[in-house]
Amino acid sequence: MNYPQLHLLLADDDVDDRDFFQEALENIAFAGQLTTVQDGKELMQWLTQKKGNLPDLLFLDLNMPRKNGYECLAEIKQNPDLQVLPVIILTTSANPSEMENLSQIGAHTYIQKPADLSKLAQLIKQVLSMYKNQSSIKNTQLMTTSKRIGIWMDSESAHFMGFNNESNPDTEIESTFTHEAKQIRLGKNENIMHNKEQHQQADYYKRLGEVIKNYDEVLLFGPTNAKAELVNILKSDHHFDKIKIEVMPAEKMTENQLHAFVKDYFSNANH
Repeated sequence: MNYPQLHLLLADDDVDDRDFFQEALENIAFAGQLTTVQDGKELMQWLTQKKGNLPDLLFLDLNMPRKNGYECLAEIKQNPDLQVLPVIILTTSANPSEMENLSQIGAHTYIQKPADLSKLAQLIKQVLSMYKNQSSIKNTQLMTTSKRIGIWMDSESAHFMGFNNESNPDTEIESTFTHEAKQIRLGKNENIMHNKEQHQQADYYKRLGEVIKNYDEVLLFGPTNAKAELVNILKSDHHFDKIKIEVMPAEKMTENQLHAFVKDYFSNANH
């Protein structure tokens, strides 16, 4: 699609997210201008200086230092010289009440940041297409529902609990080096059994990683250090760079408690 020579302004403190946004524009062959600022204070200074020549659209991240997106949005919509600027909120969460409040302040729409480049490109394309066709983008919700999963785990087993009403049945992965195997080790050659344990533990973490890479947000919780060990392994693999992984301590729980824990976390998390 051919876009007019639009001037887009992106306010986001995360350099990786700014680069990701730029890549998404390249993905849709955007030929206009992109200006970026790194925090809310820089954004408002830039807009004040350019109030006679505003960009066509502002993509505004909520969680920025010095002045956050909420404060910037309020200032923009209260300023007669700036209030005509369409503002598209960028957020990693999509709490309905929060989005309604932002709409009342003056946000035109919002994009829930996906971890996938093609998804982000498609969402930006929707915004630009509506602007090009001069149709209203007020209160239009542009988002892909993040795929979220909670994983209770220790060094021997992991239990999966999907979120967002996905058709994701509860699943369990178990390490082949269980407590029983460790007891057998006592009567075996220590070095041989240690190497076997390391191999089987690595396989356990690998299988967990294969599941995690299919999600945008992951909550790892449990009583041991296994979850932290897994995260350290995943950090070395670029396939997990855009996946938000949170680690929390938790004791053994009943099935109902597990589901309640995951639901409560994703329902109330302010990312």
